[in-house]
Amino acid sequence: MSRKSDFINGLNKFTSDINTTNQKLDNILKSSDYTPEYKSKAKLTAHQAKNNIGHDIGSSSNTIIDEAINDYRVKLDKANKEHLLNQGYQLGMQNLVNAIANGALSNDDLQSMYEVYKDDVIAVKSINAAVGKSGNTYLELLPLPDNEKTITRLNKLKSNVENYIMTPNNDSDLAIVGMTQFINGCLNDDMYSI
Repeated sequence: MSRKSDFINGLNKFTSDINTTNQKLDNILKSSDYTPEYKSKAKLTAHQAKNNIGHDIGSSSNTIIDEAINDYRVKLDKANKEHLLNQGYQLGMQNLVNAIANGALSNDDLQSMYEVYKDDVIAVKSINAAVGKSGNTYLELLPLPDNEKTITRLNKLKSNVENYIMTPNNDSDLAIVGMTQFINGCLNDDMYSI
């Protein structure tokens, strides 16, 4: 199973377990077979049970997020090292910077070259520096890659886990729906940004 499916299964289990606990409590509260004292104890017991469910599932969800963040950082570091050690890549980068400095590129040429380097922050910064120094006003600066988007999104997701799962509350149901939609629409199976 993927991280994404494990995470969503956790969200589904949270919803199911909380609903089961709420249903049991509701049955006790609606019944005339129990004393008010027992009903009061049942509320406390249900509250504690929901907190335990939230803590258990929240902890495992945060572990999944932490693993995704760590693996993503390792992936970025590895890609950066590979780029630095790849002589062909570095030679191509130097040729591009020289072509910019010599005014040999049109903006369309630069934009097509961007596709090769778009995920490399160092390369894009180098290209933009060369564009700035070239004085060629027709060349536009290239957008920096948003390599931190995945980490930012996962940290926000972790915050939601802590606010709505670790401490279940009245907004937890809506938060689960939002988290599920976000994960399905914005993250791949490794929980990296799409």
